[in-house]
Amino acid sequence: MHGAEVVPYAIGASQDKQKPAKSLKNVHFANTKELESCRPHLDSHYPTPLAAKAIPQNGSTTRRYTIDEVELYFSEDRPELPVGLRDYAVQKAAKRENFVLCGFTHTRRMKMGLTTWTKCWAELYHGILVLRKFKETVQQKRSLVPVASSKLKFLDFKDNILQVDYLYQGRSETSVLRFPTKQDMLLWWWAIQVAGKVPMEPQLLHKCMSRTSLTPFQIQEGTYQIDNVLFPKCIQPTLNPLQVKKMLAPRGITHLLFIRHGETENINFRVCDRDKQLTQRGEEQAKITAKHLNKMFKNNNTAKRPNITLIYGGLRRTVETAAIFARKMPWITKKYECCFLEDGAPKNIDSFQRFDYRESMHKMAFQNICRWDGDEDLVRSPKDEMENYKIVIAHTSFIQFCMAQCYDVPKEIIQLVE
Repeated sequence: MHGAEVVPYAIGASQDKQKPAKSLKNVHFANTKELESCRPHLDSHYPTPLAAKAIPQNGSTTRRYTIDEVELYFSEDRPELPVGLRDYAVQKAAKRENFVLCGFTHTRRMKMGLTTWTKCWAELYHGILVLRKFKETVQQKRSLVPVASSKLKFLDFKDNILQVDYLYQGRSETSVLRFPTKQDMLLWWWAIQVAGKVPMEPQLLHKCMSRTSLTPFQIQEGTYQIDNVLFPKCIQPTLNPLQVKKMLAPRGITHLLFIRHGETENINFRVCDRDKQLTQRGEEQAKITAKHLNKMFKNNNTAKRPNITLIYGGLRRTVETAAIFARKMPWITKKYECCFLEDGAPKNIDSFQRFDYRESMHKMAFQNICRWDGDEDLVRSPKDEMENYKIVIAHTSFIQFCMAQCYDVPKEIIQLVE
């Protein structure tokens, strides 16, 4: 464009002033020695495990969940068959010369599309389940179910139906059992696993098969009854009547010491996972308790050193507590791990069935640990009396259950104090 002028950009007086420069800051870098001595700050809480489950809705009620309910809902899944070969229950069952348990059940038969249930009297031995039809009396004819390598499956929790898959004479067979209550089904589920892990002895098996039958009317006095299931008492040998007056009464005293595992990480929010380990305070608690027991055994004026058995669960916190006891207590003669002292449940048991599962587990633990073993010496002189001790390292729920059984009170009113 002609005649156009370019007017220079005018800068105001106020804009002509420059902004003051920022003051320099000194930056200090740590030297190598300071970096080596620096330790990262760990979180004060224990993270929720990845396998934790969401708490299901509690319907329309406003009732708050108890601590045990929350702990069970968040518990990790256990193996489908948690009983191992070296388990305390397996070792104890192997010493028996009679049945593991017995009771009534119903067996299913399907023919031409029709399902019928037959009442049976069931006896569980080492590696074998014997079923006899029951019609007012126990029938002589029996059916054998090998349980040594069997697979168990819960078919219906509502109707208490359990399926047993097994091999019999080289063929795959299936037996479906129905029980009166859910607790009966779970007790049998545990017991079949234990009996299946016990090595089968041909002589003992022949002895069991040769007897006519164990009718429920004959064995009531020689058994412990839990719900509708009968566990055998250890039969004491018959003493010679001519020597009864000269011999003393049986004196095999067994003391049960229940000890909760030491303090664990995340004590403010209970998460039942297997990797929760002891804190430093929990380790000190275990050492102090072991020291106190050592002092108690040392002050006990007996001619022989006490026979002490250590029994603990398989979770990390109980294993670590038991390891401290084993190092600090030279009195311990035997150590056993017991699957009945763990928490959690298999994956095929949902959150709503885990209370019944844990209750049956506590009943099995009480039966296997707290009942008289029968392997102690029966007769001793007053000067040579040896005492037996069982140190049971367990969780709060099992200790409360045992105290409730001993004092015949509800478990909810029992509180453990430090």
